[in-house]
Amino acid sequence: MGLLADFYISTDDAAADYDESDSWPEPEHAQYKNITPLELSALWAAMRHQEWHAWQEWQENEFECLLNADEGERLIYRFPPAFVSLLARLDPDALARTAEDWTETDAITWDTPDAQEVLEDIVRLARAAAATGRHLYLWNCV
Repeated sequence: MGLLADFYISTDDAAADYDESDSWPEPEHAQYKNITPLELSALWAAMRHQEWHAWQEWQENEFECLLNADEGERLIYRFPPAFVSLLARLDPDALARTAEDWTETDAITWDTPDAQEVLEDIVRLARAAAATGRHLYLWNCV
């Protein structure tokens, strides 16, 4: 089955509700698998044209954990505001380059088209979060 990875936008007050809800407004979430703050930290490094190493956990630690349930089987993380801001400003050319750079890290094993699809959804949600004064979150479930 793999690790579920849902991206969604919300306010801090309602963010934990995602764990209990089986419905979320369609344009305000995207569902994938096997993405954690580790993979997202590699994306962040790629966006900033920095070399990424798994042992450099400072970026991964920037993702605040708002929920840790069932001994880590369900987690909710808030994207760092600086990361959301960078995501929201990606134009189509930069998005394509970033997806390619992301696939060159050791963090993911997808090909560029798959990485670009994920990144397009994350960028769409980052723009919606920024436009509405909300935040972007990642829900993981084993």
